[in-house]
Amino acid sequence: MARTRHSIFVTAALQFCFALAAAFPQEAVEQPSPAKAATESLSDLDEAIAQCEALVEKYPNADFTPNTLFQLLELYYRKAKEDYIKRMDANEQQIADFEAGKISVEPTIPRVSYSKVHEVGYRLLKDFPTVSFADKVLYRLAICHIEEGNGDRAIEFLEKLANEYTFSGYSDEAIFRIGEIYFDKREYETAISYFSRLMDSWNSQFFDMALYKLGWAYYNMNDYPKAISNFIFLIEDLSRVEKANQESLGKSSTDLRKEASRYVAECFMETGGAEKLEKFIMDLGEKDYSQELFISLAEIYQERNFYEQSNAAYESILRLWPMYEKAPEMQSRIIDNYVKMDLLGKAERAREELIAKYGPGSEWLGKQTDVDGRENALAMAAKNLYILATDAQARAQESKSRQNYSVAIARYQEYMDKFPDSEFAAKVQFYQAECYYEIADYFNAGKAYEKVELEYTDSEFAPKAAYNRVIAADNLLSGTNGTAHDTSTIYIKDFLGRGETRPIVVANDYQAEMISACNDFARFFMNDAKAPEVMMKFGEILFSLNQYDMAKDAYVMVVNRGEDSPYTVQAYNMVAQSAFQAGDYLTSEKWYRRIIEEFADSTRFAEKAKTMIASAKFKLAQNLLDQGKTEYAAQAFENIATSSDNSEIAERALLQAAKQHEDNGNTLKAVIIYENLRYRFPKSSSIDESLYKAAMLAEKLPDYNRAAEDYLELVQLKPNSVFAAKAMYNAALCYENLQDMARATQIYDRYAKTYNDDADRHLDALTKIADYAFEKGDYVLAKEKYSEVLQSYVGFVKQGKLADEYLPAQAQFRLAEIIFKKYEKVKLVEPIAQNLQLKTQLFRQVLAACQNAAKYKVADWTTAALYRIGTAYEEFGQAFVESPRPEGLDSNQLAEYEKQLQNKIDPLKNKALETYQQNIRMAEENNIQNEWVDKSRQRAEQLTLDLGFSNAQIPEASAQSVSGGSRLDEK
Repeated sequence: MARTRHSIFVTAALQFCFALAAAFPQEAVEQPSPAKAATESLSDLDEAIAQCEALVEKYPNADFTPNTLFQLLELYYRKAKEDYIKRMDANEQQIADFEAGKISVEPTIPRVSYSKVHEVGYRLLKDFPTVSFADKVLYRLAICHIEEGNGDRAIEFLEKLANEYTFSGYSDEAIFRIGEIYFDKREYETAISYFSRLMDSWNSQFFDMALYKLGWAYYNMNDYPKAISNFIFLIEDLSRVEKANQESLGKSSTDLRKEASRYVAECFMETGGAEKLEKFIMDLGEKDYSQELFISLAEIYQERNFYEQSNAAYESILRLWPMYEKAPEMQSRIIDNYVKMDLLGKAERAREELIAKYGPGSEWLGKQTDVDGRENALAMAAKNLYILATDAQARAQESKSRQNYSVAIARYQEYMDKFPDSEFAAKVQFYQAECYYEIADYFNAGKAYEKVELEYTDSEFAPKAAYNRVIAADNLLSGTNGTAHDTSTIYIKDFLGRGETRPIVVANDYQAEMISACNDFARFFMNDAKAPEVMMKFGEILFSLNQYDMAKDAYVMVVNRGEDSPYTVQAYNMVAQSAFQAGDYLTSEKWYRRIIEEFADSTRFAEKAKTMIASAKFKLAQNLLDQGKTEYAAQAFENIATSSDNSEIAERALLQAAKQHEDNGNTLKAVIIYENLRYRFPKSSSIDESLYKAAMLAEKLPDYNRAAEDYLELVQLKPNSVFAAKAMYNAALCYENLQDMARATQIYDRYAKTYNDDADRHLDALTKIADYAFEKGDYVLAKEKYSEVLQSYVGFVKQGKLADEYLPAQAQFRLAEIIFKKYEKVKLVEPIAQNLQLKTQLFRQVLAACQNAAKYKVADWTTAALYRIGTAYEEFGQAFVESPRPEGLDSNQLAEYEKQLQNKIDPLKNKALETYQQNIRMAEENNIQNEWVDKSRQRAEQLTLDLGFSNAQIPEASAQSVSGGSRLDEK
């Protein structure tokens, strides 16, 4: 019974140990796991190890002990692995803490330790040297020494495997690993000796790896021919037979072939590059890996920045295999290398070559049957053509070169021709349009934008193209400077997307394009953010063509968006203005009222709206006037003037109302309205004109007093007005008409002192003052003013101003009259000599003044002057007649005295007669008839009788009588 229980226990223990081993396969423990998972695994491993250790300790020499020891060896191996992983995880955190400054000592990297594995393994080999699985124990010990970095110790166990256990599946691997250890130690010849031992094992899974390592060893020894031979042998072997997967050694067949190709390429890079490889391939004959070798060579050069040599390798491929299915990719890599070398010119030519050789219409493309290959080639051609175009555009933008823009345009066009269905077609077409725009070719830019807009309506570029088309059209239109060509009628289809066709007359094709561009934008992109701006431009062009209803519709599109944009209030304003221009004043007023109600904060537009409302009403009143309803029109204008907040329009309305009343013959009403302007609009610039009109109409009533007051108020309110001078003058005339000469002369005096722009009015005002003084007998004032007339006249003449000579001639004559009146008063009485001298002096002054009046050659005053000269002579003779006779004379003496006195008087009468005759003759010659001529004729007839002359005896008048040259002797 005891023995039976023992057997059952042992069997159960063994089963437990094998189960634990199965629970921890090698593949699992070789992969890193999180710390928690490692902790759980270690816990399970520790339990398994304890069970095995207990079993071995209890049964050290049992039949199953070697197996139990081997399982314990494997468990120790796995435990060491798990422990290493845990310590590596901890080490990573310690490194992070060190780098963060949390700990001061830099942690060391943990090392794996298989001491327990070695201990069990050595015991197993010592105590049970003949076990059937000794090769496995040797293998595990070797692997542990390799992982610990103890290659020399590992070689001892591997050599035993290789030499003593040739039957083992580990034998080839042992040989390979020994070679690797020597390889890693750079003992390449020793490594080669081991790798070469595997060359006889063609079916070994380590055959290809050994070939690979042989090639690499020869390469490291700079024995490139042997390296190449081994690598080529490896490549061909891998191509011939699919062997066991080499993943257990870290290399797949694909990896080996790829790396072998790479090392062949490395060898050729060291021994002549692409040229040498090309000769090698030609000598060897074409293989399925020939292109692969060139590609590897090119890639290595590329990795090491030998771009020119890399391109030489790619070019060899394209030269040797022009129809190679990967030829476009090789050409693309050539381009990349040129770009990296910053040889942009060569890169550009390489791109052009790619497009020509592998793009649409190329021989290569025509011979390719692989759909994916064809599509990839076309994609590369499209991509490079796109780059060529965009690069040209970028250069153009930087240099502002028209030539570069032209190149970009041509390449974009080539792209569109070759790849019309490309997903980038819309972008390319848009970029071409942009290039046209940059060189100010707005016509072609517009056409290109139009294609994007209409042919690629759903693309992201369509809205922007539609907008830019409008801008291009606007530039074309601006360039015409408004010049009209042959006008024509165009038809706008689907106007504003409403399905309607509208005819419109345009001045040139540019206006037509602008209209079409704006309308197309409205049809397709009315929801775009640029729509308000475009519709404002559309409205503007339609408005400029007097298409006010259509313009209004365009502006309404902006309003109907219901958004607060910079254009909204302006759109409202233009809707109203368009209606206004169309003559729809009621609609215009409605929209302007909406501006006031909805945009009260927009002072500028609100104020303008008020103005335009008044303007609309003004236009309605004007319509009444045009219809001949003048009374209604006048009343409407008055209502506008009363109700409108816009002073300018209200004022215009008030003036228009006054004018209508004036035209209708309601003069007094017109006068009242004109007068009221100054009260209704005290800051008006028309106050002076309004008062002037009121005064003029008042004169017509006639109401001179009202007229004078209006004239004078004008002067008071607007002293600098263009009407002021005339108003003051007319006020004086009004007082003259009222026969209030005192008031009239006061105003004439103000006028003369204030204004002298009008020479004739200035002289007339002075003359009026002088005349009034003369008539009143105020000869001092009269003389002063007449003299001022003469001085002013001279001043005007010097200033080059035209002035009538009539008034200065009259003034000069009146001055003579004033002297004459004084002259008449001087009598030849005692003291005779003094009075005679005074009278003689005054006589001469009269003659001089009259002569000066005659110099103006004004008929009225020349004839008056001559007449007055004649009377002056007569007056002097009469003075002698009236002079007292000396006392104490007898009759004879008295008779003698009278005789001598008569001898003095008769010459004076003769002079008077001559002067009268001269005046009469001159008047007859010049067809002059006035009172002065009549008086001269009467005096001439009387003197002829007094002097006893017949008609034949009348003496001839001489110039001397006018000049006053006769001399009076003393009495």
